[in-house]
Amino acid sequence: MADTSPTIRAVLDVPDKDAHESDPNRWLKFRTKVKDEVKGIKWVALPDLTEKVCELLDIKISDVFLASWKKMDELKKALDESEKNPKTTRYLGLAEHTIRSQHEPYIEARIEGLPAKKLEFLVKLSLTLKGFVLKVEKGDIVEIQTGRCEAEGKVTYKELTLVEKKLEPILLPGSIKCKTEDK
Repeated sequence: MADTSPTIRAVLDVPDKDAHESDPNRWLKFRTKVKDEVKGIKWVALPDLTEKVCELLDIKISDVFLASWKKMDELKKALDESEKNPKTTRYLGLAEHTIRSQHEPYIEARIEGLPAKKLEFLVKLSLTLKGFVLKVEKGDIVEIQTGRCEAEGKVTYKELTLVEKKLEPILLPGSIKCKTEDK
């Protein structure tokens, strides 16, 4: 089954791997900043670097949801109960809530004879969810039935903002299947 969960990259409308040159000014300040930081070092081609930065944002939104929800006492209880009764399916409706997520991806370059160079990014995401329902079976969340989702996010490199978006409700598939391990 194909995974239909959108990524942070898609939500923030960061270009596809082959489309990073569609708006060359979008990344010009970033490339200039990195070039200044690695003066005198023949490193990686900057367009390739931009593509690698974009790939860092291929984090599934469903993973962001799940990481947040698994901290909820009510969900922990539903997961425990469903594990004890593996033949039952439970549905847990979620109240309107906001998930705030922060990620700190980085690219590290190692060049022989030189100290490693780390390019660190900060990704902040805020997702307001309404009308979501979780399908729980055998101690796992097996499906997310989506509702309305409003999102905003920002990607920065040091003090430089690379991407910033505030979106009206975003389109999510009607449901997102969650991968589970066989028990």
